[in-house]
Amino acid sequence: MTDTPAPVSRPEAAPGLPVEPWPSEGWLKALVLVASVLVWGALIASVVGILIAGVVLLVLFCVQLAASAYLRASAVRLGPHQLPELHARVSELARRLGMTDVPAAYLACGSSARGVLARATQLLGSRALVLDADVIEACADDTDARDFILAHALAGLRAGHLDWSWLLLPGRLLPALGSGYARACTYTCDRHAYALARDPERALGALVLLAVGPHRARDVHRASFAAQQSELESLWMKIGHWLCARPPIAHRLAALDPSLARGAARPHGALAFAAAVVLLLMIGVPLAGVTTILTRVSARVAERSLQASASGAATPIPEATRRRVEDSLLSLAAAAEAHRTTEGTLPQSDDILYQTWQRLHPAETEPIDPFDGQRYGYTASEDRYILWSSGPDIEDEADDIMYESPEVPSEASSLPLPEGTPPE
Repeated sequence: MTDTPAPVSRPEAAPGLPVEPWPSEGWLKALVLVASVLVWGALIASVVGILIAGVVLLVLFCVQLAASAYLRASAVRLGPHQLPELHARVSELARRLGMTDVPAAYLACGSSARGVLARATQLLGSRALVLDADVIEACADDTDARDFILAHALAGLRAGHLDWSWLLLPGRLLPALGSGYARACTYTCDRHAYALARDPERALGALVLLAVGPHRARDVHRASFAAQQSELESLWMKIGHWLCARPPIAHRLAALDPSLARGAARPHGALAFAAAVVLLLMIGVPLAGVTTILTRVSARVAERSLQASASGAATPIPEATRRRVEDSLLSLAAAAEAHRTTEGTLPQSDDILYQTWQRLHPAETEPIDPFDGQRYGYTASEDRYILWSSGPDIEDEADDIMYESPEVPSEASSLPLPEGTPPE
């Protein structure tokens, strides 16, 4: 469960061929994708969910639009006639990473760069780098550290870390899972940047610079700094580490330079297991919040089971009223399934069913049959349940609208049908 880096050999760089990504990046991205698809699917299963998703995406789009507009006219874009030396280094490193197109690069002061050494970003479909002018200036006499910073940001684009960002957004917001994937992406970018370094020893100075700034970086004893990762071996520190989107710099140093990891403490198996259990519980809390929505998705999928036996009814049913009844029956079916999931059995009465529904919809009025002004009919056995509306003619069974639970068991014929329900 831990992503504490083990010592690795420096990967060999080859023109046009990126190094191997961090081992956990692939399966973490797969989990993030699965979680994101589940959340998006749950949201689009209802009108309210679609509205929520639309509002969130609109707000994020507006934020990105404003940031893009500000950056394009407030930061200096590198080019052949604008800071040509720095532009040439970006172009050369992009070529060595196998990138066919050199992304736009902007130099901004610390506030515009948001205090990050260098980062890859989306500018409404186009990809760009944002470089911190103060950090680049601090690396004026250390071109290896500067190249490490540039290559790290470029590697994020080369490895596809910005691809499908909107789709992966819900999964990346989950604690531990999203932050674990972000840390794995950082390790991957470190590997790329380290592989391209002309002087690996000096290139690692960029990480030390990130920790203490340019003025004290040369005074830091790197082995002692890397050994500080042992301070994260307690239960709570390990969990805190797993919740961080950025890996500790001590870990990053040890991952790139095996000699710095020799004095680092090994994680204790029992402690790691205990931390994993707590972590799984922490992940389960936000996921439990969408369980109710997912039960409604299953009810939507089972919509084909909704049967209207009013095909030959004498009294026609308005389409709007029929849709209202069907939606109410599906909502009650979702409540029945939620009760079965949490309690292990179906609600045995309509009172229990409606109590479960009210817990899922605390701010809403309970569904009432528009034809008779009463609750919808409900009956259940151990494995199966039936919901129904009386239809326009309360005395006529032929116009009843019925919902039968999916996966009807073999003994369904013994299920007591509601009084007045036409035989199958």
